[in-house]
Amino acid sequence: MPDRGLPLTTLHLCCRLRLQRRYNHFRSTLQKLLPLGDNLVPPTAGAREIDAVLEVLQTERMRKQAEEEEAAEAAAVAEVRAVASDSFGAVAMDQTVGEPGQPQDPADIAFEILVCNAIEEFGFAPRDVYGGVFELPQTKLRHITQVEDVNYSKLKDLVDAFSWDRGLDKPSYHVVAVKPHYYTLNSDSWEIHFKSTRIARRVVELMRSQEGDHIREMYAHFRRTRESSRLAGSFFESIAHRVLSREYIQPIPMLADDSIPPTFTTDGTPLSPSTPPRDHVKATRQLGLLHELSSVTFSSGQYYVPTTTTNPLFDSFTVDIDADRRTAVISVFSITISPRHGGSSKGYLLIRQIMRHVHKLLGLPSLGPGIEVLYFLVCPDDGSQYQWNMPADWNKNTTINDHRGKSTVYASRLNISRYVVSLHSRFATQLNHGRIQVPPRG
Repeated sequence: MPDRGLPLTTLHLCCRLRLQRRYNHFRSTLQKLLPLGDNLVPPTAGAREIDAVLEVLQTERMRKQAEEEEAAEAAAVAEVRAVASDSFGAVAMDQTVGEPGQPQDPADIAFEILVCNAIEEFGFAPRDVYGGVFELPQTKLRHITQVEDVNYSKLKDLVDAFSWDRGLDKPSYHVVAVKPHYYTLNSDSWEIHFKSTRIARRVVELMRSQEGDHIREMYAHFRRTRESSRLAGSFFESIAHRVLSREYIQPIPMLADDSIPPTFTTDGTPLSPSTPPRDHVKATRQLGLLHELSSVTFSSGQYYVPTTTTNPLFDSFTVDIDADRRTAVISVFSITISPRHGGSSKGYLLIRQIMRHVHKLLGLPSLGPGIEVLYFLVCPDDGSQYQWNMPADWNKNTTINDHRGKSTVYASRLNISRYVVSLHSRFATQLNHGRIQVPPRG
């Protein structure tokens, strides 16, 4: 049976998957190739559909392998500490001990992973989810074809038509989804958004490359329209990546409460417009965090954007290394226009993996000091109050690499009209490299 810890919608789709006519044949084929084990290259089954899902399963296996290695290392440290303090059998404070559960069939686990991947790739529509499991290459191709046909005017017309008469044409079903926002006795309110984070990023990337001057206009237009306010978030993220890689933005400390996990809040005060932005050019680099961390080097002139969307805790990061002092600052950026922002605890593991890699770059022991983690909530400079509710497991698995840093969280507010209007032309030839800076702690 599917894991009862899954979200209700995902659990429902996993259960209904068994009713599909292709399920039994697909499962029997998959069972012959499972479990994948520790090999880094999935076996080749010869069928495109099976080979595609094996790649998905291997990526998840790599994530689990990272968790297992981290747990083993933490257990070894806990044992050393226990011996040193004559407290044999002591358990580290951030380790959890539970009763072993009933082992799941590898095929059941595989289908759970594939359903989650299909949702992240194509959204929650059952037809797309089942296609993303049984016919992943074909389903991906259908969506890519429609996504690459979207441009600024088509997206704007689509949103305006939906806002006016709730109509959508057939091609739009591969790009956007709609849902009721809330119900009243007299009328319903609806919102339109991209079907998935991956589709949103692809649409924005295409339009940025083809119609870069319209990005700010699209953000403003969609932010004004109630039905399309969620679409605006994707364009704000695109603008934020451009600004963060090219400007130093004066951050402001956020206020923390006493809860665990903590919530950090801005005071709602916009930044003073009298402080001019400073040149801060970094080269944007996309990478897969699970298998491309080796490309993170001593260079401080890199702005990293993870390619995977299974990490909704942060959207980008930088690593500023001082090789002489053997210290480093890892800055993670979460970009949002939502007044109440959250995230997934899966992001903590990825931050710890980055820390582990930087320790190796500096030649430092795993438990050594010298690496600081800073969190930045990137939000509009509109005078509103913003909250970042850290996900569960904030205090878990912090024995070796403490992803909490010093619990230092800042807000980086973007005034879109101020920062973006001249970026396209101003930095075409400027290559002045700088380092992320933060205000002194008071």
